[in-house]
Amino acid sequence: MESSTANQITTPGNQNFFLSPQFPMQRQYEALRAYLVEEESSADVARRFGYSPGAFRVLCYLFRHDPQKRASFFRQPQRGPQSSPARDRVRDLAVAMRKRNLSVYDMQRELAAAGHTISINSLTVLLREEGFSRLPRRADDERPVTVKPEIADVADVRRLDLSPCSFRTPLAGLFLFLPLLDHIDLRAVVTAARLPSSQMIPAAQAVRSLLALKLIGAERKSHVMDLVTDQAIALFAGINVVPKRSYLAAYSSRIDHKVWNGSSRPACPMAPLSTWTFIACPPTPPRNP
Repeated sequence: MESSTANQITTPGNQNFFLSPQFPMQRQYEALRAYLVEEESSADVARRFGYSPGAFRVLCYLFRHDPQKRASFFRQPQRGPQSSPARDRVRDLAVAMRKRNLSVYDMQRELAAAGHTISINSLTVLLREEGFSRLPRRADDERPVTVKPEIADVADVRRLDLSPCSFRTPLAGLFLFLPLLDHIDLRAVVTAARLPSSQMIPAAQAVRSLLALKLIGAERKSHVMDLVTDQAIALFAGINVVPKRSYLAAYSSRIDHKVWNGSSRPACPMAPLSTWTFIACPPTPPRNP
C-alpha cells in the first residue's frame, strides 16, 4: 500500500532547521551531537558544520571539561516575582473578610477605609491563591449595608404637581425660553407630526425633555441621568420628573427628522410663573472626559 506524501508533517524546510543550523549555539549543539551521539568522524562533522579540525577539537574539549559550556546550550527562563507586596500586605485581612462572605467589591471598600489600596483584579488573584471560589449571587438583604443610589420617580405626567413651591436649581435659565415657547402650539405640532406618545409621557413632554437637554448643552442623552432629580428641567418639560436615558434614546430613534412650523398657544397648561420661586445656583462642574 503506497502512502501519500502530499501532507507530510516533516518537510525539507523543517529538516534544514536541524541539518543546516544558522545560529552559532545551535550549530555547536548539532555538531557535538553528530560527533558524540551519531558517532560521525571528527573530520566529517567539522567539514559539514563549517569548522576547521582544530576549532572543532577545542569545542569538544570545552564541552567535556567546562560545565558552563554545557549549561550554555539550554538556559532556564527567568521567572517573574513569585510574590506580590500589594497582595501580601492584605492577605490575612482578605481571607478573614471572605470568611464573612464579603465580595471583592465589599472587601475593596473595607480595605480602602483601613488605608489599604488594592485593585479588584489583585483581590481576585489573592482569593484564587487561597483556594476560595466565587461567591454565589446574593439577594439584596444578604449584602452589606452600603450607600446606594437614590431611586428616582417614574416619569408620569399624571403625577405632575403644580402647587406653589420653591426649590434650588442650577438650570433656572431654562425658563428664559418660555416666552419663545408661548408662540408655539407644541401639542398641535407633535400631533400633526404623529410623534410617539403615551398616557404617561405625551409627545409634547418627550420633545420638551429633549429640547431642555439641547438648551443646557448636554452632549449625550446619557447625561440626563445627572438631572433626574432636578425639578427645574422636569417643570420645563411639563412632567413630574424628566424621562430617563433609555426612554429618551429609544424615543429619538423612533422619530423622523421633520421641519416643524406653526405658532399658537403654549403646549401644555402650567401654573403661573408668579407662583413659583426659582433660586439660581452655580452651574454643576463639567463631567470628566
